[in-house]
Amino acid sequence: MRAPDKGRTKFAPESRILVGRLGELNKMKRLVPTIIILVAFGFSACGLFKPKMGNIVETWQAENQNLKLRIVMRQERCFAVCGAYYTFLSAPVGSDSWREIFTAHHDDPNPIPRENLRFVNPQIGYVFFGSKYAVTTDAGKSWMVWDAWDANKSMQFEKYKLYPAVVDVSVESDGRGRMRLYSITDKATNKPELQTADYGRSWQLK
Repeated sequence: MRAPDKGRTKFAPESRILVGRLGELNKMKRLVPTIIILVAFGFSACGLFKPKMGNIVETWQAENQNLKLRIVMRQERCFAVCGAYYTFLSAPVGSDSWREIFTAHHDDPNPIPRENLRFVNPQIGYVFFGSKYAVTTDAGKSWMVWDAWDANKSMQFEKYKLYPAVVDVSVESDGRGRMRLYSITDKATNKPELQTADYGRSWQLK
């Protein structure tokens, strides 16, 4: 009869399975701190790389007898390709109490569109940029902001090969006006335009 090996302990199959599972559990315990660190880094990276407003790049201002309008362009702080933010503000003439009308983002850091600040008369002025149009009829005491993206839900501009971005606006002293949106195609076809009879508080496709 063969004598058992000295110094070597023999395990039953069930014991070997248990030892193996304990080893896997220890490996998982060692991985947990690493996973926690990676998850925490992921959340912090999302906050770190989230686009934010940066420093002021340019400012432009125009005014009439009662109303001052201003555009402030700020750089976009981001991880990759950055655009710019454009904030439109108003203030009474003789005051430095500026009121924000709206802020819009553009993927390209283009120069300030100075022609997007317009006056109809001493009480009425309007601004537009991107998908937004805003008008005041009381020298800046109140503003009405219209957004082409919101209007697109009911007007469905894509049916007419139009994109909800304002290209140009003209408003007259009697409240009538026209708005041209960005054309998706380059074809020289007659596309409908937006028209208003209340200084742009509401628009209809015609």
